[in-house]
Amino acid sequence: MKRKVSNSKQRISVRMRLVAAFVISVLLSFVVGILSNLAATYIAPKFENQPKLIYTALGITFFLSLPITVYLFLKSLPKDDESSNSLMTLATQIPDMPEQAFIGRETFVGEIMAALRDPNGKWIVAIDGMGGIGKTALAAKVAKQCLSEKLFDAVVWEKAASKDGIQNQQSSEPSLNFEMVLNSIAEQLGVRDILKLDFEDKKARIGVLLRTQRVLIVLDNLETAGIFGNEVEHQNSLANQLRSLLNPSKAILTSRYRFEGELYRIRLTGLDRTDALRLIRQKAEHDNILRVKEAGDEEIEPIISETGGSPLALKLVVGQLDYLDLKLVLEKLREVRLPPGDIDENEYIRFYKFIFLRSWKLLSKDAQKLLISMRRFEPGVGGTRDAIARVSRLNDDELTSNIEELLRLSFLEVGKSRSLKEQLRYYLHQLTKNFVLSDLL
Repeated sequence: MKRKVSNSKQRISVRMRLVAAFVISVLLSFVVGILSNLAATYIAPKFENQPKLIYTALGITFFLSLPITVYLFLKSLPKDDESSNSLMTLATQIPDMPEQAFIGRETFVGEIMAALRDPNGKWIVAIDGMGGIGKTALAAKVAKQCLSEKLFDAVVWEKAASKDGIQNQQSSEPSLNFEMVLNSIAEQLGVRDILKLDFEDKKARIGVLLRTQRVLIVLDNLETAGIFGNEVEHQNSLANQLRSLLNPSKAILTSRYRFEGELYRIRLTGLDRTDALRLIRQKAEHDNILRVKEAGDEEIEPIISETGGSPLALKLVVGQLDYLDLKLVLEKLREVRLPPGDIDENEYIRFYKFIFLRSWKLLSKDAQKLLISMRRFEPGVGGTRDAIARVSRLNDDELTSNIEELLRLSFLEVGKSRSLKEQLRYYLHQLTKNFVLSDLL
């Protein structure tokens, strides 16, 4: 991690440069004074009849020293773009994302920025959603906008380590615990002396730092932070511990699993038709896939419906259309079949494993059965609680518990409702249904 320079250190540096410029100015004036005395004592008698020459020499000496003094003084002043250069340094570890990654998320960016600006709002913004839906991209966009608007003095970005969606199943240690978070904050804000302290003193010092400066802390990929089987509880514990240190500093957390507690929640789902079309067009233009660039909207429609607007799935499909027919690509996406023998996994199997397999193994047996029964409903439409009860044959308490479990692990989505009298509908994303019907289970 790169060491960051705090604003207080920058101000001290500026003051030291001003003092140095003043000292140099005094020394130059002293040198000019000595030269004047020497000239008056030793040189002037030799030029009694030419006083103008003496004054001219002294004037030249003075005017030679003056611009040097002025230059040193001006150089010591902080430049207008000094703070922006610092912000650019602070932004270096925020992941760079292509513009395609932000398509369709403009409303969410505005909503999160408003929440972060609100001094009386929640101290933590929690972004959740299935894998590949754009959580990291959204957090990165917001973090960079916060720096450009100077809403925060610094951004700390920490990602829970994970190569893929099924890592850490045998690990007995979390990949990111709260002390690691504290260490990351200390490292990135350039206060490395804190690293030597014990946990309680470290927590206290970081707390003072976060209450005296405005810092945005981003913890990404928290679904992989905990020990396998304890991920949801672990991410909620991290959120609760971090919250006690915030104000005016704030935090953004991302995970595939829903957060609990006092948080400002953002739930990401698939892109709508218009935004999915934009992403497909931009991806095809960027990769110069001519057959997609020149395709009509009606030809692209099946891609949108089969991917459910998932940005990761859209990019996978568009990329494969450079050398495969659309029908074949969509069949591979829809019908996931394990290859026989020792044949290597294809991109589609790795794709579904990355998004779903780890979370599937976290589900209870009853929740797995409910998920499988949900395949009878149309993706994106689903059914009411009563309809799901009839299909699953679960009693009321079991149904409530298992629906909550599927929602928490992002297997189930809730339809929008504008009336308390209207029954909620629960549905599967198209990719979730494909996974349920696949050979991976």
